[in-house]
Parts: sequence; structure tokens; C-alpha cells
Amino acid sequence: MINTVDLFKKIATHFQQSVDGCSKAEEMFDEVEKVFLDNLLVRDLSLITNAIGLIEKSFGDIQIAQLADQLNISERTIRTHFNNHVGCAPKEYIRLVKLRQAAYQMKHSGNSLTDIAYDNNYFDQAHFIHEVKNITGKSPNELGKEIPHFRFLQF
Repeated sequence: MINTVDLFKKIATHFQQSVDGCSKAEEMFDEVEKVFLDNLLVRDLSLITNAIGLIEKSFGDIQIAQLADQLNISERTIRTHFNNHVGCAPKEYIRLVKLRQAAYQMKHSGNSLTDIAYDNNYFDQAHFIHEVKNITGKSPNELGKEIPHFRFLQF
């Protein structure tokens, strides 16, 4: 889960103190609005938005170095922005996008797991199976049975 104090530092601490000092619900809503207007809505998230767009467009088939090059920033900068604004490393987000693509193919293509693994640039079927289990806790076959009810990274 996201730790708001880690993400927003002093803003979260000050916000909690302000809310604790409110005696009426209206005051609390005013404090929430103030925090959003003063701190959150003014953040420039265009770098993250562009990075996510490139990852999505490539279906997760992109390296961090390529992503950084296309955004004209360093790899360290993209990692820092992802950790600060998304709550995970770009590599982890890429893994999730690849898994979403593979789950879509499992549901709609009828291809073998080997073909799906290769289509999504996994080294082999064993690597694909390991990755699916690592992320979802289920084998691809177990996941395949649940896919009609499976919601994952749906924006």
C-alpha cells in the first residue's frame, strides 16, 4: 500500500494535524480541498503520463534506457519519478503491462502458452510461467480459468 507520509512527507503530517484539529465535517472538507489545491493539483505529472503512454503503446516491450532516451531524461530520473508518483519502479510497471497483455492474449487468442510467452518477449514458457506466478500467485492455467472475472490494470 502507499504510505502517504513517505509520499507526501510534511504535507501529510501537516494535513493530519489540521484534520485532527477540525471539529466540524465542513472544516475537514475545507482542509482536504486546501491540500489538493495547494499541493497535489499543482504537480506536473506530464513526465509520468508520457512515460506510461510509451509503456502502454509498446505493450511493455520497452527497456528503461529506451524509455529514458525517448523522454530525453536519465534512467535515474525516470526511476525517481516513478517511485515518487506511481509508487513502484518503472521496471515493475512494465512487468504489469506485459502481464496484462499476456492475460488478454490468453483470453482472446487461443494461442499456446509458449506462443504467448514469445509474443510478449519472455525468454521461454518457463520464464513466463514463473513471472505470472510471481505477480499473481497463480499459474497461467489457473489464471486462464479466472480471466472472464479477472480485472487487472484496467484504466
